[in-house]
Amino acid sequence: MTENNAGSVRFVGKRPEDFIDFRSDTWAALRERATRRLALMRQKNDGALNAEATAAVRGRIAELKEFLALEFSAPEDVADEQ
Repeated sequence: MTENNAGSVRFVGKRPEDFIDFRSDTWAALRERATRRLALMRQKNDGALNAEATAAVRGRIAELKEFLALEFSAPEDVADEQ
């Protein structure tokens, strides 16, 4: 990990999630929040929404699931099976 002149961090040769301590209290708190938000979004998705709102909620669900999967993510050189 290096810092460029603008002060933002670059991850050299690694994925950003390689620097996350998944055993930390911080990750536990983030996981708990994302899990609660995922449950709320799933509940909203079960409601009566128009097509645009449904797509937005489903997008949020997908992002939350992707975030929660960071803890179990495959190495970068493994093909995405989607």
